[in-house]
Amino acid sequence: MRKTIQLLLGASLAAFTGMAAQKNPTLSQVNSEQRLGRLTELELKGRYAEVTEPLAELIRSNALNERESGRAQLLLGIAYHQQGALAQAQSAYEKALHILSHTPEGAVDHASALDNFARLSHDTGHPDTALRMETDALKEYEGLSDLSDIARSCATLASLEINRGHRREGKEYLSRALQESGLASVLDQDFYATVWSAQGWLSLLNKDTTTAISAYAHAIELWRAAHGEQHMLTGWGYMLLGKSYAQAGQNEKALEQMRKGLNILDQAVGSSDPKYLAAQISYSQVLDQSGEHDEAVRVKNSAQQALKRLSRDACADCTVSAFALH
Repeated sequence: MRKTIQLLLGASLAAFTGMAAQKNPTLSQVNSEQRLGRLTELELKGRYAEVTEPLAELIRSNALNERESGRAQLLLGIAYHQQGALAQAQSAYEKALHILSHTPEGAVDHASALDNFARLSHDTGHPDTALRMETDALKEYEGLSDLSDIARSCATLASLEINRGHRREGKEYLSRALQESGLASVLDQDFYATVWSAQGWLSLLNKDTTTAISAYAHAIELWRAAHGEQHMLTGWGYMLLGKSYAQAGQNEKALEQMRKGLNILDQAVGSSDPKYLAAQISYSQVLDQSGEHDEAVRVKNSAQQALKRLSRDACADCTVSAFALH
């Protein structure tokens, strides 16, 4: 799924954590700002289903100023995106970009909207659009001299280039992400986990499974430290680690890690989520390699049918292949 799934989940929301300062705000404005602040906090904790309708209701109330409306649309897009409602996410991102393009003080929010829209474009099978939008986001972050988001954007671009098979470009962006991170004041464990995951991906492409296994194991440590064992990112990390073991020919270890990842994903996002279904398809491939052909076919067919239903209901342009295990 990128922000990948690591591509789908690197949203930069630091700009949303404070209430906008206003001169003599009305009680309605104060209450709306407070509601937006509370919803932002919930979304930062990954409680996407809880914020979707309240955000939509807040937007419909017309109580927000222009910049806050843009922020609210961006938050709504992220919430839809993380729940697999891709058409709704696209609509919200488009509205956020339109609103924020008319508010010069909302430049950082506009860059974040581009960043998240790029991840959605990747997830819906439009890698060229994703690359173009993320490149635009990087330019805006550079214009803002925002070193932390420059580093994050470079890490995203590294994953996008690697996904396209452009190893050299991916490696260059990854190198810059690390360079910028040395100058940035604030970068969290998610950023470094994303970097380690991208390095693992590069290693897999280079058939260096030993380095890939080590890189993904380190990414899991960082995600676990940041979010705990029962978080979606941690579960996804176990799936990637299992994929590395499978490529190394260690199918027993691969299945062990993938079962752990599937259990976590089931609890964290549910069995109908595209991330879980993509993980099942990857798991079925290792089952097949291990000689469990009947079970592999059953798991794969079930997951593919569910993904087709999901993509048909959520987004007419989305394809099953959009939800790959990276």
